Amino acid sequence: DMSLGSYPFFGDGIFGSNLVLRGRDPTELAAAVAELIAALTAAGIEGAREINGTA
Repeated sequence: DMSLGSYPFFGDGIFGSNLVLRGRDPTELAAAVAELIAALTAAGIEGAREINGTA
């Protein structure tokens, strides 16, 4: 099981969204992150990158 959250932001003339993937299986999570970044890049979205973190 995996969940995806979208947290949009804007201010000072910039806007974007933080996308958060959460899951229990590190291998599946890494694959989903790679697939999401590839899809965003293919769609022409600039600045898509992985930021590791834990909550």
